[in-house]
Amino acid sequence: MTPNLDWLPERVLRSDYGSWPEYEAVLLEQFTQDYIDGPPAFLGQAFYVREGPLVENRHATFWHLITEGEGPEELRTFSLDRCACIRWARAILGKLGTDEVCVWRTHRPGIGERMLVALPDFSYVVVLALRPDYVHLVTAYAVQYARQRELKRKECEAYCANKGKAPK
Repeated sequence: MTPNLDWLPERVLRSDYGSWPEYEAVLLEQFTQDYIDGPPAFLGQAFYVREGPLVENRHATFWHLITEGEGPEELRTFSLDRCACIRWARAILGKLGTDEVCVWRTHRPGIGERMLVALPDFSYVVVLALRPDYVHLVTAYAVQYARQRELKRKECEAYCANKGKAPK
């Protein structure tokens, strides 16, 4: 069964804008509205986005939402799919505590605890870093391949079966 995703905002498409700088400005404006001017409420904790390292005078989290790849932000590649979905992470976080999203935690050595929030079909994932006094948005992305979605589903199910404890 396909989940009802009518609550997701429309995609911000590159084809709707004349130039790349105009499109990027719209993406940055949306990011600023969603996370700087009015950060989401998050289970009673402060919510932040990572500012540094700045790339072209923009937050690191902004670059992680619109680019893909490993390594430093300035070496990452623009992803039109990530750009188009820039509004989705905020909407998905707004569904915490409902059955419209799947939530689980992971623990990665050297990185720490992460909370993942996904659409029910695991086609889109928001990654949050959990700290004692706050939460920060790390990234969000579409899960492109069925095998990757299946791995996310199994990771979520294992977490839930383990009574909500992330394996260490």
